[in-house]
Amino acid sequence: MAYSTELSCTACNNENTTKVCESNGYDLISCDNCRLVFAPQAIHESPVDYDGLYVEDGLYANKLMAVPNRSSRDFPRAIRKGLREISSLRPATLLEIGSGNGDFLSLIEEMGVECAGVESSRNAVEIARKRLEGPVEHGLFSSGMFADRTFDVICTWEVLEHVHDLQGFVSCIFDRLRPGGYLFMCTPNYESRWMWNDLSNDPRSAPPVHVTFWNRNTLQRFLDSVFEENLVQSFSVPQNAARRSGKTLAEVRVVADSIFRPSQRKTLYSRSRKPA
Repeated sequence: MAYSTELSCTACNNENTTKVCESNGYDLISCDNCRLVFAPQAIHESPVDYDGLYVEDGLYANKLMAVPNRSSRDFPRAIRKGLREISSLRPATLLEIGSGNGDFLSLIEEMGVECAGVESSRNAVEIARKRLEGPVEHGLFSSGMFADRTFDVICTWEVLEHVHDLQGFVSCIFDRLRPGGYLFMCTPNYESRWMWNDLSNDPRSAPPVHVTFWNRNTLQRFLDSVFEENLVQSFSVPQNAARRSGKTLAEVRVVADSIFRPSQRKTLYSRSRKPA
């Protein structure tokens, strides 16, 4: 069934789309060209109030409290891989988009890297600024932020799925990277049936909080249109998604499913290089 909408695909501008399903009262449609699934109504709305998520009873309450002396072992596997690769690159400068309370940047600063951050929650920014040496700007990442600087590395962990203007977002990242610099990202993997079926059970993932839903092929294609040397891998067992499914032996089956079928894993990890 063709789906008519005022908003073309946010990744490739294609206007031909097909409705997939509904989630939290929003239509989810698939681009007939690049196959990205997105929520056009949510994208057309103003972004959610992230300050309302970073409060004691908010959806991101667990991310509000900074963890002292946090080590790399405390991060998900995809971010741990990013940390190892960043350490081997030995960058002089790094920008994190969606820096939250500063947990990741505080670890990067311990490596001796000059860091900066961007975060849309004012509550999280206040926490991060108290613990970081580098600047943290408040707001949605835009061309006006750090306009006089370029960075060796840019990281954005589980942010892409929140972005309304994908082309504008990646264009700003490209401009802020030095020639030959690297972009590291991760985003939920909705090729996984465990993650996809869990949308209705997890308000942190459903629209309007998440507005795009990626799989390995759509992410690879999107990155290939801008960067070079793009690597996309999948990590981690979607244990919580399986647990919420309520299906018999789901927590056992999801482990085997994820081991033998990488497409069923929880998170997509990518590393991209800007042409030198």
